[in-house]
Amino acid sequence: MDDSTKRPAHAGYAQIDEFLHSISNSF
Repeated sequence: MDDSTKRPAHAGYAQIDEFLHSISNSF
């Protein structure tokens, strides 16, 4: 329930999103 625990998770998802975008651009 703490925001501090959600912050790191969001950062990780952001990197994954960028990674997926990079793959989409490749195709």
